[in-house]
Amino acid sequence: MKTPLLLASALLLTAPACHSNRGETHAPAQTTTTVQPDDTPLKMQQVVVKQADRHSFEAQICVPVSGPQPLADSLTVFVKKWCGIKTPDCSPIRPQLLKMAAKFISEGKDCDNEMKANSGEDDDLMPAWEATRTVELNTSNERYVTLHANAYIYTGGAHGMPADEYYTFDAHTGRCITYHDVFASAHSREMLKLVEQELHRQCNLDDDFWDFHLPATVALVPQGICFGYAAYEIGPYAIGMPSCILKPSQVSAYLTPYGKKLLGM
Repeated sequence: MKTPLLLASALLLTAPACHSNRGETHAPAQTTTTVQPDDTPLKMQQVVVKQADRHSFEAQICVPVSGPQPLADSLTVFVKKWCGIKTPDCSPIRPQLLKMAAKFISEGKDCDNEMKANSGEDDDLMPAWEATRTVELNTSNERYVTLHANAYIYTGGAHGMPADEYYTFDAHTGRCITYHDVFASAHSREMLKLVEQELHRQCNLDDDFWDFHLPATVALVPQGICFGYAAYEIGPYAIGMPSCILKPSQVSAYLTPYGKKLLGM
């Protein structure tokens, strides 16, 4: 049986890490469905799965039901990867979420039984497992689409593991936008200094960060360009998941031509 710590790590590591230097670009899935016209408006639908016994699993996931096919396919594959579905494709997500929920609760019960057999403690003295995942549409325009993804898992211990991230996709190709798509490599030193300063200022942080670096991906949101980091990525758990937003005017000199196009500049 998996230990709670290993299970938590496994579930969290299945999620693509927008805020870390391990971020990845997601290619559109191969599909045999009819190609929709590029001007098909993107439409998202929320899928909700809730299961609870002593342990609980909840997912509220927005998935595309129509839109330009490269974009819709890419968003569908991404959402499934975020949810921890190991073989993402464009099939309906609800049955796969239901299987995940049942497995999570079943493994929680197995852990209860093993701990009770070893210690003789009642269920009330054992931590209840909890897993939540949400994906919602943040921004959609003719240039890009941004999703907001949030997760939390607790399987015992001092605290659970959270994730709160934003991902931006090219509205025409469906490709996940990376830092180097938006910013020129020649200005990495200036950007490193600026992002670090803004994180300290906007998050009211005084201590130095651990091995500070620029994230592999950035997100375009209504307020500007979001730079965010996962728990433990650049500092202790106590600082949370620090993020900052830079206005396009702050970084206009550092943008690539493609970055300027995405921002409508």
